[in-house]
Amino acid sequence: MSDLAITGLLVLSLFLILGSGVWIGLTLSGVAWIGMQLFSSRPAGDAMAVTIWGSASSWTLTALPLFIWMGEILFRTRLSQDMFRGLAPWMQGLPGRLLHTNVAGCTIFAAVSGSSSQQELQINEYNQGRVLMTVTTNPETSTVFFRHDASLISRLDFSTEQGLAEGLRDAVDGAQQVIAVGLLADNGGLFVDVIAEEGVVERRIRQAALPMFSSRRKQPTTAALTFDPTLISAAAITQQTTSLRTLPQAEPDASVLFTIAVDPKLGVPVITFNAAGTTVITDLAGNDLTEQLK
Repeated sequence: MSDLAITGLLVLSLFLILGSGVWIGLTLSGVAWIGMQLFSSRPAGDAMAVTIWGSASSWTLTALPLFIWMGEILFRTRLSQDMFRGLAPWMQGLPGRLLHTNVAGCTIFAAVSGSSSQQELQINEYNQGRVLMTVTTNPETSTVFFRHDASLISRLDFSTEQGLAEGLRDAVDGAQQVIAVGLLADNGGLFVDVIAEEGVVERRIRQAALPMFSSRRKQPTTAALTFDPTLISAAAITQQTTSLRTLPQAEPDASVLFTIAVDPKLGVPVITFNAAGTTVITDLAGNDLTEQLK
């Protein structure tokens, strides 16, 4: 079934369930169940039970009743009313008096009720049972990810040999045979397609700032051509992408995309580079095969 047909079926299911008077939350859960049951190989019941329980039991949800309680305290004790009355004379001479009173009041409340903790450690399930640690600063600036063995998941630059090699290592994730490897457009990251089971292909993606995550799709795998990912040379890819950026029609910071797959004609994996409308095909060692495979 095409993506357009799947989208149409799910949208139709959404409106049918909503039209029957079911609550919005239950409707979305029902549509998700239909999608997983029909178009995913993962058991819908198990996946949804884990996800729903994980979200409902989140410690961060305790903030909701606490915020309501704090609002009741401010309302019943007239703290907010007295504070605004005290700030109003100070802001009387400024244009937009109410606006400045509101900002000053919020600043005072933030100062007296802010958290003293500087960092927060979370241990969560990032993707399909992979337990990772994330550390965020307070106020939050950026998130740092760690692997289950406590090694740092680096922020990668795929234009360098080191970043490309680490990204390939994370995306391959121990697979002995792969169908395709490549770099996605629009900073989508590195992808690796592997055969998860008969008729199911798993795409593993390692983005520059995120750990590897994966998704599965149904696809015929009987005639799929695979190759050993250890044959890929990050140095050869980096050298070719650097040379393509020097083309007259290419911008210096232009992205060079590539895909590695077995060529049916040669029976060996080849790399197809695309940059500024130019296509170059090489073998894994970097030898040009463009004219041969045209």
